[in-house]
Amino acid sequence: NGRKSLVIEATTRTAYKKENWVMIPPYKGPKIAKAVNIELGNGSKYLLFNLKEDPLQENNIALSNPKKLKQLIKEFGELRGENIDYKQIDLK
Repeated sequence: NGRKSLVIEATTRTAYKKENWVMIPPYKGPKIAKAVNIELGNGSKYLLFNLKEDPLQENNIALSNPKKLKQLIKEFGELRGENIDYKQIDLK
């Protein structure tokens, strides 16, 4: 049947995928490696995507789905062993 959730890692950055959802936490640094025009996964806000509706991850739906975002952040933190203060999460 396969896994329903995964912690994904690339170049020391991790994200969380569960079923059709992907949550990418904020990371400091440039968003794009300009020399090769590749996204680096850095940004100042949490990103949330529904892969069923947006397989190319073009539309961040974190603001319109705060409940789902917080659920995925919580699960991600539990898997990573991190304490996350959910009151401090900036969704704006």
